[in-house]
Amino acid sequence: MHNIKHLKELLVAVSGDDFELKVLNGNQVKVQPKSADKYRTIIHALTEKHTEFHTYQPKEERCFRTFLRGMHYSTDEEDIKTAIEHHGHTVINVQNIKQQRTNIPLSLFYVDLKPNANNKNIYHIETLNYTKVRFESPRPKRNIPQCGKCQRYRHTQAYCFHSPRFIKCAGNHNTKLCPRKEKSEHVKCVLCNGNHPANYKGCTVYKDIQSRTFPPLRNKLEDKQLAVKPQPYIRPGLSYSAALSSQQQYATATSSIQHIPTQQQQAHPQTSEIHKLKTILKRLMEQLSTMLHLLTTVVSKIN
Repeated sequence: MHNIKHLKELLVAVSGDDFELKVLNGNQVKVQPKSADKYRTIIHALTEKHTEFHTYQPKEERCFRTFLRGMHYSTDEEDIKTAIEHHGHTVINVQNIKQQRTNIPLSLFYVDLKPNANNKNIYHIETLNYTKVRFESPRPKRNIPQCGKCQRYRHTQAYCFHSPRFIKCAGNHNTKLCPRKEKSEHVKCVLCNGNHPANYKGCTVYKDIQSRTFPPLRNKLEDKQLAVKPQPYIRPGLSYSAALSSQQQYATATSSIQHIPTQQQQAHPQTSEIHKLKTILKRLMEQLSTMLHLLTTVVSKIN
């Protein structure tokens, strides 16, 4: 958007001052309504003006998703739904989860609840249909949603009001209306103009978004190199010379600690004593040899 003057005028006309604007990268503007009613009013006004935009599902309309672990996969989903509703919850959907590669059903279920203040109480349920179970919160996903209509990332098709773009060419049409019905190697990404479909995970646009959204964890070796050497405690109010003296004492104590014999050396004191005894005996033999040589010399001179 190169000029937001008309957008501001439209938003003020339909919602007054119950909104805020936030400037984003890529020449985009984010509209933040202050109430659910104003959200719907703004969506309706933008749609009537044929404005291209995307939005997200309101938080108060999102279902509360949890996982049911421990229930046998052959259990009827309607039975699970009825049992959960006996605990005061409104269940929207229950679905068994299957292993992704083998398609083997697992003893794990999706459970979607209608948004309510008591949703988190479901984690207190320990028994369901005479079975020991456990409800778990979903783990945060590391994948970025991609719209199946405009092929852009960070939103879905259900809340997209952009012009459609085909996944394999730069044409402004849906997949069903594309004249190219046969497979072809001549494809074009509408995001980076590369020779690949728009949903290719090797796309430079996807890689850039992925790296900025989920930056790689720091190397453990770097963490060790960044470790700070502990410093001695210096009481406030000490003079420079006193502080320097305490640091020197700390360094001396540290060096003396480093010269303490290891546990292996302390575990074999007899080996050290034997080595000392051998050294003493060797010196004694050398002295006796010297004395014997002198006595031999004296006797020869007397004769």
